[in-house]
Amino acid sequence: MSTIWLKVLVAIDNKNKVLQARSTTLDVETKNLNDLIEELKVLRDRWSNLYTEAKLVAGNMAESVDCETDFKEKRLKKRKIFHDETRDGTEHQLKNEEERFRIDVFFKILDSVLGGLSQRFEFAGKISNLFQCLWKYIEEDDSFIEQQCLSLCQTYKEDIEMEILNEFKHLKSIHRTNLGEQTLQPLSLINALRKNKLDSSLFPNITTAIRLFCCIPVSVSQGERSFSLMKRIKSANRSTMTQDRMNDLSILAMESDLARSLKYDDIIEDFAGKKARRVVF
Repeated sequence: MSTIWLKVLVAIDNKNKVLQARSTTLDVETKNLNDLIEELKVLRDRWSNLYTEAKLVAGNMAESVDCETDFKEKRLKKRKIFHDETRDGTEHQLKNEEERFRIDVFFKILDSVLGGLSQRFEFAGKISNLFQCLWKYIEEDDSFIEQQCLSLCQTYKEDIEMEILNEFKHLKSIHRTNLGEQTLQPLSLINALRKNKLDSSLFPNITTAIRLFCCIPVSVSQGERSFSLMKRIKSANRSTMTQDRMNDLSILAMESDLARSLKYDDIIEDFAGKKARRVVF
């Protein structure tokens, strides 16, 4: 069991560390979930290797810990056969305890984990497919872009207008000239548009769609971190803190890496300029 769970949990933990990164978006989650499912499927077919590894570990521990290297054989129970039954096909008897453990424990563990991951991959894939025009508009034809834009407008009709179709056609025509030959992911695309000052002037609907996509949480860790930060910021000694001040301090704490990169001299100068009073000479 230790060998099995070590392989399963290490594979899941490695993907979780990638998904909990700050810049991870939903398209990255779907790719990592798909890779994790394929990795566990390969692990499901490697029972003999896992069993050999577990026996080696148990053999090394046998001197210090009372650990057996083989399964204990149990007596098979025989069921009474009635006069209208035949023995062939009426009862299933396992050959030994190793086969019983492989079928009743190992396969059930892997199938349960794979079932949960497949369900999560299905839901994440549906949302990712809805926004896939954001990083596939270069390689796909106009009919694909039109279908994707129509689905986006129907789902987010209060935020995105059908004018996004013309914006994608325009962006596709100027991409190689202004943004390079390489396909950009949503987060890199919105940064490139902002750097070239094209986000709100020429592509407002595309910018809105990218912001919606990038704000979709990949995991629940972001919400848990925000709640834990609020408990640390608003303590018993700070019970008189207003809601606006707590929100501002929470944002500074959550975006601490970005806050540390700011130049305080510019912020102080801007604040002093807004709060400056007229001096009478």
